[in-house]
Amino acid sequence: MKSDRPKGRRLLANHAFVVQLSREALRTQDSFRGRAEHVVSGRATHFETVDELLAFIERELTRLRESRKSSGGSGES
Repeated sequence: MKSDRPKGRRLLANHAFVVQLSREALRTQDSFRGRAEHVVSGRATHFETVDELLAFIERELTRLRESRKSSGGSGES
């Protein structure tokens, strides 16, 4: 299987999320319910829209960046 990812760029585990879609989300385009979990932190949420899912992911990545800044970690994100 060929990857769409540019060579030399690695995917970070702390940027990994598991997204589980409800049965309804798989049947229609009108329903997009499910659950998302940030793999490293274990924080999770239920969502009803794509916007809610994306907002959760953005919050978790922002939290990760902020914790790196306050701990003096590398700027890699």
